[in-house]
Amino acid sequence: MKTPTFQNIPSHAHCKVCGVSMPKTRSFCSNECAAADEKGKNRGKKFNRFFLVVMVILFVALIVIQFS
Repeated sequence: MKTPTFQNIPSHAHCKVCGVSMPKTRSFCSNECAAADEKGKNRGKKFNRFFLVVMVILFVALIVIQFS
């Protein structure tokens, strides 16, 4: 079986958020997708901070309980 070649497809990239095909020079297809990506990054940062604070509190609580 012969492997298909894709010589007719121009060089392109896909939007990081919605996957729409676009020129290689861009990361997002629209301002809405860029804003959605930024919002997702901020949400991830908030979650990481929350998780770190909870882990530190649990660690300190275990130390206090162990030595009391």
